Amino acid sequence: MARLNRLHLRIALLLFLLFCGFAESVYAQDDSSLMAQAKQAVLVQDYSKAASIYTQLAQKGNAEAQYQLGVLYKTGKGVRKDQKKANEWFRRAADQGHAKARSKIKDLPEDKLAGKTDTRSVNQRLFTAASGGKRDEVAALLKSGAQTNQQDERGRTPLMLAVAGKHLEVVRTLLAAGADPEIKGENGDNAFLIAADKNAIEIVQALVDSGADINIRNKYGYSPIMIAAQRDYQDMARFLIAQKADLSFVNDSEENVLQIARSKNHTEIEKLLLATGKIGNEDISDNSKNEEPKPPEEEKFVPEKLFKEPADWVRIDELGRTPLMRASESSQLGIVEYLVSKGVPMDTVDQKGNTALLMAASAGHEVIVMRLLDAGASEGTVNESGNTALMMAVQGGATALINFFAQDSAKINLTNKAGDTALTLAIKAKRRDLAKILLENGANPYKPMKTIVPMPPEMRTLLEKYWTLAGWTKEILGYE
Repeated sequence: MARLNRLHLRIALLLFLLFCGFAESVYAQDDSSLMAQAKQAVLVQDYSKAASIYTQLAQKGNAEAQYQLGVLYKTGKGVRKDQKKANEWFRRAADQGHAKARSKIKDLPEDKLAGKTDTRSVNQRLFTAASGGKRDEVAALLKSGAQTNQQDERGRTPLMLAVAGKHLEVVRTLLAAGADPEIKGENGDNAFLIAADKNAIEIVQALVDSGADINIRNKYGYSPIMIAAQRDYQDMARFLIAQKADLSFVNDSEENVLQIARSKNHTEIEKLLLATGKIGNEDISDNSKNEEPKPPEEEKFVPEKLFKEPADWVRIDELGRTPLMRASESSQLGIVEYLVSKGVPMDTVDQKGNTALLMAASAGHEVIVMRLLDAGASEGTVNESGNTALMMAVQGGATALINFFAQDSAKINLTNKAGDTALTLAIKAKRRDLAKILLENGANPYKPMKTIVPMPPEMRTLLEKYWTLAGWTKEILGYE
């Protein structure tokens, strides 16, 4: 009997082991089958089904499923895009030795930091600090390794959030740290378009100083000047016109900027546009074709209508600008002549530190610049950003003024608060013609060669040519 019991026990044990092996084989086969189904779902672009299968397998510890699920979270296919979850699944797969997963996480900043500091948290805090206007915190986070040009789930960068909140100092801090103003969010807007929409002139100025494209267009074909015309942002329109914004564009509805202003009955914007004389190649002046064209200010300027009393000659607006500044910026020569004849102060500054001369230089109005200088305006004034008259002329693309101001060798290599010289501003604006004028007048080519990355090949060739020609100045003047 005892012998029979031992036999039964052996048979039972054998059956148990066989069953376990079979079960393991079945489970392995089930995982393999599910993986095949998931891959098939990916092939037919049924990412939701694939995500469901990979999630089931990943939670069971399948390394390949964990990796594939990470890919789906990274790309936003079948699941909501979530880089944090993607990294989490990549890390789980990597912990099991998955080679591709290891390659995904090896360059993650958080894995490089001592003590496994959570850079994801640092990056998220940068978004919050930028949005809240906390300049000191933004600076500290950037120093801690936060990524300047990271994008959130809507494609927005910290710079975009700072611009949207109209946080000028945060914007300047981010730009100084290398924030790219050209990056667009999922809605097609970038920092410049947001600033234009918010009527944030000082921020637009900061973006212009950083080399941002003032003619960028949103998904509806609107450029910043079109946005200003649509919203009746008169000061923004003046500024963009002074910066030589392209007025020839049409939006997706085939409207140009003048037509937009007229459709909204924004008469002041319309006047500003008419004062330019042209939009692209289209003559938009109000003059009769049979009459000799006259500058708009000569036709419209009547002193008694504009200035009721002497106090009006120097009355400042909400931006701290005098009538002389506004007239200098918008090419109203008749008004400039009138105010100069009344002896108004030449060097009054607005909230941004600009004088009438700096505004005229930025707008490229050579005649007005010369008239102001004749009247005693100071050529040596710099604005709040540290821009000289030469730098403003470069921003305005005024060739004659650049030739004039560049003759002062003591000022040609001065830097503004952002560290730019007139030459670096010309290069950032992609104006090879202006850069050549400055180099011919003695601008130091070394600074842009050292600081502007990437450098357009044609610009680098030009700079290297003048650096070679003026190689002796390296020792004599102490250029780096």
